[in-house]
Amino acid sequence: GAMARARRSQNPPWRIAWEPVNVKPPMADLRTDLAVRILCDQIPPGSLDAAYLFGQTLDNEHSVFQSAERIFHDGLANHILFSASEPRSGYPGFGPWWNALRQIGIPEEVLLGVPAAPTEENGELMLHTLNEAVALVRFCKDRGFARVGVVSSAFHSLRAFLSTVSAASLENRGLRVYCLAPAMLPWYEEVVHSQGKERGTRFALIQSELERIA
Repeated sequence: GAMARARRSQNPPWRIAWEPVNVKPPMADLRTDLAVRILCDQIPPGSLDAAYLFGQTLDNEHSVFQSAERIFHDGLANHILFSASEPRSGYPGFGPWWNALRQIGIPEEVLLGVPAAPTEENGELMLHTLNEAVALVRFCKDRGFARVGVVSSAFHSLRAFLSTVSAASLENRGLRVYCLAPAMLPWYEEVVHSQGKERGTRFALIQSELERIA
């Protein structure tokens, strides 16, 4: 994980620009007030170059699809980004997600695939939070995007945001990263997560995600 430093600007007092800081503190050092601000960020319409949907399993993908629909209709971002990966590590793949996002009314010119950068682990190419974040940050740099929002399932949102900030601190320090709220799904429904291998209720997965940040 990584921390993010909040800097107040000349914008309205609730507006916060998150600057990447390349540190990896223990979870106890992640202040609760900062975590709440990350998860409850507010973005004025039209202020973001793009919003990125972190890959999800079939059990959780509707959370980010519903968020993408809201982001588009509310004018929160100019583009909706998601991984251009083939089906991998529980992620259904670029094709099925493209079709699903088109079916909910998002125009094709708004949708952009981010080239995947899977890493080899135990002889298998894996897609996971960190390599998605690195691929996103590099894509934004190549495209000249200065402001990006990240969207994930509720239990994964904090780690997705911190991973993106951490990647930006190394690859693209000018990038402003915001956390966009996901649509909510039932907390006590048992689902598959994390490379399509971890199973638990969405509520139980919160602790699992926090342990990965530590």
